[in-house]
Amino acid sequence: MSATIDPRTTIAGVKVRGTKAQRADALHDLSVAHVELGHLDDAAKLARRGYRLTGEPRFLLTLAWVDLDRGRRAQSLEHLDRATPGLKGNELARARCIRGLHLCQANDPRPAMAELTAVIRDLRRYDDQRWLANALVGRGIARCHALRLKDAEADFTAAEQALQRIGETGRMAMCLHNKGFVAMLAGDLPLALTRYEAAARAGLDSTSRPEALVDRAEALLAAGLDEEARRVVEAALGLLKRCNRKSPEAVLLGRGVRCGRGRRVGAAVVPEGGAAGR
Repeated sequence: MSATIDPRTTIAGVKVRGTKAQRADALHDLSVAHVELGHLDDAAKLARRGYRLTGEPRFLLTLAWVDLDRGRRAQSLEHLDRATPGLKGNELARARCIRGLHLCQANDPRPAMAELTAVIRDLRRYDDQRWLANALVGRGIARCHALRLKDAEADFTAAEQALQRIGETGRMAMCLHNKGFVAMLAGDLPLALTRYEAAARAGLDSTSRPEALVDRAEALLAAGLDEEARRVVEAALGLLKRCNRKSPEAVLLGRGVRCGRGRRVGAAVVPEGGAAGR
């Protein structure tokens, strides 16, 4: 069994029944679908249930992604440490991808760029397009932090192409949004807002990725559109609370909006459902 591209279809149609292996596949597919929709509590419950059933490390990878998404770095790394001895091939490369995304949160982007560059080579060798897109977006974010903006945009374009090859056109909108973040860093506010709005029209789901709203609010604030920025960041804070995720950037930006002061706090958006492993 493999999860469908549409997570809502998976949730509506997949039943946990049959043999142990079939139940495990169903639990994995359902946990992945809930990750993609930002239902992190449900995703974690299903992944833990699958791990209790089988002890398979793929469920630990999902839990590692969920905790990374929530900002619980220590717990995420603990799941990775437990999973890694049982992984090989492309699954091991996926675990390294998550570790690389952890490194993206460090002050120095160079270790993240180095790790994700190695992971990208492995994922290309395994023809693992979905996780290749994850790694490319992660390296693009690290390159944004290093202000290597042309290289970052190239990574987001390559991620778009990987997602297009497997028919995940909805997630391509995320890459377009991240190109808006590149434009924001380059100081081109009109282009940043144009790309953010185009990404929203192309289907970027801000309910599962509220950080996208944080980026848009930052651009609005920098453009002097304080009231519109306030509305957007308040929506982001509400969605972050519903997703049970921490986002200091949103809190800081909210304070900046209320004070009428602009500050650069945004962050490009990591692909949703990266722990899917399809």
